Amino acid sequence: MQKLVPHPSDSPGRARGSWDSRHVLLYSLIGAAFFAALGLSVLIDQPQELKGILRDIAIAIGPVWMLGLLYQHFLFKEIRQASTEASTDALLAQARPLLDGIRDSAREVQNEVENMMHLRDLGMERAFKRRKDALPLVCEWLRGEETEVAFVGTSLRGLFWEEVGSKEVATILMNRLKEDNRTCRFKFLLTHPAFAVLRQGLERIHRPEDFQIRTEIRESARRLLDMGARSEEIRFVKATPTCFAIKTSTHMLINPYPLENQSLASFCLIVGNQEGRNRIYTSFEENHFIFESANSVPLAGDKNEDLDRIFCQTLTSLGLVEEAASETGSARSERNSA
Repeated sequence: MQKLVPHPSDSPGRARGSWDSRHVLLYSLIGAAFFAALGLSVLIDQPQELKGILRDIAIAIGPVWMLGLLYQHFLFKEIRQASTEASTDALLAQARPLLDGIRDSAREVQNEVENMMHLRDLGMERAFKRRKDALPLVCEWLRGEETEVAFVGTSLRGLFWEEVGSKEVATILMNRLKEDNRTCRFKFLLTHPAFAVLRQGLERIHRPEDFQIRTEIRESARRLLDMGARSEEIRFVKATPTCFAIKTSTHMLINPYPLENQSLASFCLIVGNQEGRNRIYTSFEENHFIFESANSVPLAGDKNEDLDRIFCQTLTSLGLVEEAASETGSARSERNSA
């Protein structure tokens, strides 16, 4: 039972039948009228009509006065308390679902705020369901960046090829690459064509058209050179792709590759490079944008022959097949010796 706030007339220092001033005044007036009417009806002999009227008034008021005294003394407090408690219980019963909902909502808001604070501390700023939804933001970065823009992807066709990517991105990128006395550095890290075959079968599940990833990588490199990219700004990483990514000096877009689909169909995250809130940014900058790594192969020049030298390389000529075979043999020997 909900604890009630006591009425002033219910204070512990008062008796069970304590009266408040309003009731005292009311019953005093009724009592005075009763005794006045009764007394006058006795004292007045003439006229008989007035005597009868006064007697009738006394008879009418008397029972009301007596019943009021009994009610006030014995029942008023109990009835008022019972009615108050009944009203309070009914009110609480109706309000309880609303109060429970408010408490649940408050807990959810608190959890959401804690999660948002944690993501903010990691540098997370936004998330998009698909990469194309984030491209307007990427266009802003490309227009405003003055230091460096870096890209990691299989072929980047889904970014700047007008047929499947963004015409706006292609236009901005070409304008930036062709700037006179350009000081902003660009880095394009594409998948090495020798690794394209490892991705080909996976993407074929959701790509009904006839395509060759190896050909798309070469076409992207050629287009970038024609748009104004320098040969030293294009490299090929000796690995299958894991995350499409774009990096500027202030922000980064991270777009994971689903195993059996293109990254452009996947969600992407936007992280910032604000001091103290850039753990994701710095980690990916160091371990994913490996442009200067020994695991990336440079493009020697902007001629087709230079591209040919890259695209003639195989996993065997890169020494990776023999290395993998050697590691497999070592593992087999270890199992046998065990």
